[in-house]
Amino acid sequence: MRNVLFFVSFWDTPYNQAWPMELIHRHQEAGDHVRVVKCGSKLPVCHAYKTHKDLAGCLRCVSRAHYALDRVGVSPEDAFDIEPQSEADAFVVPVFPDVDALKAFTVDGVNLGVGVASTVVSGLRDHGFDPRVHREAVELNVRSALHALYFFRRYLDTHDVDLVYVFNGRFSEMRPLVELCQQRDIPFRTFEGGYSEAHFQVYDGTLPHDVALNGRRIEEAWASAPDTVKREALADRWYRNRRGGVKQDHYPVFVAGQERDALPAGFDMAKRNVALFNSSEDEFAALGEVWVNPFYSDQNDAIRDILARLGPETGVQFYLRVHPNLIGLDNAQMRGVAALDAPNLTVIPGESPIDTYALMDACDAVLTFGSTTGVEATFWGCPSVLYGRSYYESLGAVHKPDSLEELATMLLDPSLGPKPVEGALKFAYWFATRGEPVETFADLYDGDPMASNHDAVGEAYFRIFRTLSRLKVPITRLPFYRRALAAAVERSRAQFEASDAA
Repeated sequence: MRNVLFFVSFWDTPYNQAWPMELIHRHQEAGDHVRVVKCGSKLPVCHAYKTHKDLAGCLRCVSRAHYALDRVGVSPEDAFDIEPQSEADAFVVPVFPDVDALKAFTVDGVNLGVGVASTVVSGLRDHGFDPRVHREAVELNVRSALHALYFFRRYLDTHDVDLVYVFNGRFSEMRPLVELCQQRDIPFRTFEGGYSEAHFQVYDGTLPHDVALNGRRIEEAWASAPDTVKREALADRWYRNRRGGVKQDHYPVFVAGQERDALPAGFDMAKRNVALFNSSEDEFAALGEVWVNPFYSDQNDAIRDILARLGPETGVQFYLRVHPNLIGLDNAQMRGVAALDAPNLTVIPGESPIDTYALMDACDAVLTFGSTTGVEATFWGCPSVLYGRSYYESLGAVHKPDSLEELATMLLDPSLGPKPVEGALKFAYWFATRGEPVETFADLYDGDPMASNHDAVGEAYFRIFRTLSRLKVPITRLPFYRRALAAAVERSRAQFEASDAA
């Protein structure tokens, strides 16, 4: 029998309930002793809201935690809230001049800054935010990290723990436990979603963003596919569906609103045309050393260097297609894009009706910085160059320059051809099948996620508050709403404790 510790700070969606429930159930079936640490609204902030605390959200989360733990059979004695730590409240949080200084922030040899930066970047959608302007969000997350650090340090000092589970692992309240496990050689696993919300993946001793591990998993999935004909057909369909705007997972359809076959005005097929497809920086910022790029500080920096080396005299025309995920954002990345200026650069806004795939087909080469567009270009027969990190980087699906000089040479080379399509098929097959299905608790995905069978708060919401929300009443701000939620939480807590006593 092993002593297995789960830290789950957020339960307020079906999948944030189902994934840990499925894993807890497996360990119970194996005869392990499972204990669960939850937030219980004790932390100043969690990864769900990232920059602020939402009381209504906290109350729903607390109630849903009671429901989930009761259903999976974890007793109240083995499910407890993280205890606030006096040292965390008394800690004087420094003023960080920039994000790099925040990322370097450590306490007692444990890096807290990377997790804090990752959380705030995701909340603001801005990899270059000013920590002084957003001091409140930074301080809330630093204090959450400190509470987690001091609490789990004391817990690990006084309890035998054979294995730890943490959702995702990159956020402010989670990262300290991951680092403590690494320091103390305690085995840990992180878990994250799969190709759908009803699928999940487990990562042994690392975070879900491990480039090398995901590269190996792509190869393993391809090699172990039970039917080689079906695996290629599935991969082929994945690319065609993306191009055709068919929704096939929980990601948005990025070609919505684009006009089929539309190219930029004045597109000259006689020139050497290169498409640049950027990614949203906030998706990759603060994921740790493995995602730090040795060639540039951010994508705009790389694009500026490329334009400086390959000016109009080279005969290359660049088309920067801004990722639709950046539409409407006013952040450091988009301000940097607006400042890009070169005679041979055309910037295509994210909301433009220009057809991404028609542009890909018409260009002589594609340059990406890690987005799936890079591997899609290979599938559609376009020479694709990757100047960054990506899960598909080791599959032989893209050209990978080792320097800016080599990159410039590739983009100028008229003989540069597309890589073999097999690597692109491997990526698509993995992407469309990754993860294990939720089996024991699959019913959590049925119907309205706020429906009454999920928890007491869901019942209250289903019967009363959904009507108010349809009438556009700002219910989360109403004292009545919060009092009703608080009462529902106490009811769910009583039901949880009563079920164990029975």
